[in-house]
Amino acid sequence: MKQDINDAQREARSTGKDLRKTAQQEFAVAKKDARSAYKLALAEADAASTKAERKALRAQAKADYAQLKKENRRTYLAGLEDSRRYNGKAQLIFFDPGVSELGEYDDPVAVAAVATSGLPVDISTSTPETCSVSDGVVQPLAPGDCVLVATQDGNKTYAPASTEATITITDQPDPQEITLSTLSGL
Repeated sequence: MKQDINDAQREARSTGKDLRKTAQQEFAVAKKDARSAYKLALAEADAASTKAERKALRAQAKADYAQLKKENRRTYLAGLEDSRRYNGKAQLIFFDPGVSELGEYDDPVAVAAVATSGLPVDISTSTPETCSVSDGVVQPLAPGDCVLVATQDGNKTYAPASTEATITITDQPDPQEITLSTLSGL
């Protein structure tokens, strides 16, 4: 388990570095695009026919540029914050689906997942046509593979983590009812 956590930590750090690099690259591109839009707006202002119109267009170009810079900076800082989350401790999620196979008409079953961080884990399905999940209970819906996904978003201490488990939903004959009539006295 210690090796698994070390591997997860390396992967989290690598993901954090990739996210930081992406945020920096997107910031540089957005900064360049904002500058180009500003220069274009200034050129349009210079082409205006009156001094008042040029002044108004320059003021609008300056305000638009300031707004673009502000939004770009906000996006960049959010990207950096997201990358910092991956510098936290790695966590692993252990899944206990409880069963590996269900019939399509079987009763719902409880599933559980825990994170080594102790933080709460969300369980959902990536195959809603086969099964549904609500409050840790899996309801079979149709034959096929029911893929359960356990996720933990992380926090300022722990990096995000996820894992999957598969339960096979088997085809069963349609349920039938047998009605007995009341027997007359024997």
